[in-house]
Amino acid sequence: MESLLINLGHVHLRESSKGKDISEYHLEAAIASYHSSAKSFKETNFKAIIYCYDLLHQIKPSSIILFNRAIALAYAKGPNEAIEALLNIKDMDDNYLYHTALGDFLPKLTNTCIQS
Repeated sequence: MESLLINLGHVHLRESSKGKDISEYHLEAAIASYHSSAKSFKETNFKAIIYCYDLLHQIKPSSIILFNRAIALAYAKGPNEAIEALLNIKDMDDNYLYHTALGDFLPKLTNTCIQS
């Protein structure tokens, strides 16, 4: 049943994408489509997801979109780029998920010297 609904979602996404306009809903559906169509988490097309977040941020600028992009960036390119992207988000200091992501990625840094 689950794969039937996912396939139906893909059909509707393709149908809705036939016009010239692209909306935030198309991009959010595309992101969900990349996640749901991956055979495994490791096989998720995070580079395409990052591209969708870039377009989404152009249409609807938001710190949450930048945050989600940074998470995808971690899986596509590694923690260094993700941390840099997270640190460039200006208004998420009071968001616990922001600090959780930093806490998850900081121990995974590579080729970096952390000074105390």
